[in-house]
Amino acid sequence: MTESEFIEIPPDIERIVEGFRDIGYTFPVAIADLVDNSIEADASVVNINVAFGRDGKPAVSIADDGCGMDREGLLNAMKYGAASVDDPRRLGRFGLGLKTASTGFCRCLTLVSTPGDGVPEVFATWDLDLVAEENKWIYEIGDMRADQSDALEEERDVLEGLSGARPDKGTLVIWDKVDRLLVRRHGGEYANPSSALRTKTMELRDHLGLVFQRYLDPDDDRATDVVIAVNGERIEPMDPFCERWEQVKPELMKKLLMATEDGEDRGEVLVRGFILPKPNDINDPAYGPQADISAGKQGIYWYRENRLIEGPGWLPGFRGDTHLNHLRIEVSYQANHDDLFIVDIKKKDLKLDAGLAEVMEELLPPIRTEANNRSRGKGQPPRTPPGGGKTPTGVGIDKHGPGLEGPEVTVDGSSVMLDNNRGTTVVRGPDGNTNIQIRIDDEGQGKRVEFADALPHAVLWEPSLGGGDGNTQVTISITHDWYKKTYLPNADNGNFVEAIEYLFFALAMAELNNTDLLQHQIFGDFRVEVSRNLNRLVSDLPEHEPGD
Repeated sequence: MTESEFIEIPPDIERIVEGFRDIGYTFPVAIADLVDNSIEADASVVNINVAFGRDGKPAVSIADDGCGMDREGLLNAMKYGAASVDDPRRLGRFGLGLKTASTGFCRCLTLVSTPGDGVPEVFATWDLDLVAEENKWIYEIGDMRADQSDALEEERDVLEGLSGARPDKGTLVIWDKVDRLLVRRHGGEYANPSSALRTKTMELRDHLGLVFQRYLDPDDDRATDVVIAVNGERIEPMDPFCERWEQVKPELMKKLLMATEDGEDRGEVLVRGFILPKPNDINDPAYGPQADISAGKQGIYWYRENRLIEGPGWLPGFRGDTHLNHLRIEVSYQANHDDLFIVDIKKKDLKLDAGLAEVMEELLPPIRTEANNRSRGKGQPPRTPPGGGKTPTGVGIDKHGPGLEGPEVTVDGSSVMLDNNRGTTVVRGPDGNTNIQIRIDDEGQGKRVEFADALPHAVLWEPSLGGGDGNTQVTISITHDWYKKTYLPNADNGNFVEAIEYLFFALAMAELNNTDLLQHQIFGDFRVEVSRNLNRLVSDLPEHEPGD
C-alpha cells in the first residue's frame, strides 16, 4: 500500500476562460453588474456607451467618476476572485462580475483608471486571444496610451455635461472585440444590425431604470443618488410600485425580524404588497405607462441593498394569472442576509432559505386572493353614478379619444355646431333655437357619462354634448327599469360598469356622428323601441334594494 501525496494539477486556462464566457449573462444584466462596481466606487455619475465603432463593429464602454484605482488596484480588479472590500453592504459578492460580465460579450477587456490627486492614469488589458495563445493568465498593464486618453477625455466631457463637474478621477471600462452582442440566442447574426443594437440599447435602458430605481430617484432616500446615462441620455427611474401617486398604498406590510441561532439581531426583511389601480382610475396620463399593467410585471421583486436582484416572478407553487396583473410584491433585504437569499454570479436565479420560503407562502395567498377579486370586480365599493369628477370610464374615453371616430363639435359662446359624416348642422344657435334636439349639458363638462332622473320618451340613454367643451357624452336614465334592475345590482363590479358605460357611449358617438335632420328622428325611434323592449325583458327581475 503506497502513501498518499498531494500534487498540483494546473488547469487548462484557455478552456476555463472560454467556459466562463458561457455563464449565461444577458446584455442588460452584464452592464448592471458593471454599474454595481461604479456605485461601490462612490460614483455620482455613470455613462454607458453602446454604438458601432469606426470598424463597423459594436463598441461598448462604461465611464464613471468614482474613486478610481492605481496600478495595484487595477491588478486586483482584473484578477478572478478579486480581493473583497471590507464593506458588508457592498453590491458585489464574488469578485468575478467585471470579468465574467465583460467577457461574456467581448474578447478584450481594458480598464483605464486613476484615483485623482495627480496620480497618472493607468490601463490594464486582458485579451482572451493572447491568453489562449500563451495558455497563461496574462495581463498587460502600463501608463495610459494616446488613444485611451482621447477616449477618456471624451467620456469626461459627457460626465461633466451630466453632473456639472468635470471629474479628475474615475474608471473607464472598454470592451473590444465585441463578438457576442449582436448574436441571436440560438446563433446567427441579425439581418439588420443597426435595428438590433437600438433594440438592445432600449432594453438596457429599461433594465437599468428598474434595477437601480432607488439610486436614480433623487426623492428616494433609501439609496445614494446616482445619475446613470446611456449614450449621454439620462435614465429615468422606473418604480414598479408607482408610489409617487397618492392613490397607491401598500396593502401588505410585514417586517420579518432576522436573528442568529444565538438570538443576535440581524436586522429585518421588509415585505410589502401593492394592488395597483387600473390606469383609468388615476387621472394622470403618466401613470399608465409607468404602471405597465401586464402579465410580465406581476409577482415578487427582490431587492438586495436597494438594488433589484431578481423578479418579477412567483415562488414555486404560485402560478401567474391575468387577474394578478395588478399585484406587485416587494421583498427588501440586507447583505448580511445573503445566506437566506442565495444568488448566482449574475445576481440572478435566486434560491430562498426553506424557512423564509415557508413564511412567504403564508403571506402571499390573502393578497393574491384580494387582487384576483378586484380584477374580477368582486367586493369593490359601490359607484354612485352621478358623483363628481371623472369616472374611470371618462378617463378611459379621454385616453383613447384620438382613435375614436366621432363628430367635431364647435362651441362658440352659446351656440353649438355639429360637424359629422352628414355635414354641418346647428344644435343650438346664438338665439337659443335648435335644428335637431340634442341634449346639451352645460354643467357636465368632461364627464363623458352623465346620469339623469328621466329622459324624454322614457328612453334608457341618449347622446349629449358638453356645453363648455363640446365633448361627446351619453346620458343614462337612472329611473329606467333596466338601470335599476341590471346596472345597480352590479355597481360594485367595476369591470361590468365600465363595459356597460363604454357600450352606451359608443352608441351615442355613433348616433352623433351620423345624425342630421332626417336621421335624428330615426335614431330617436330606435332608442325608444330598444328602451321599451329592455323594460319588458327585465320585468321579472327583482328590484334592487340598497345594501343588497
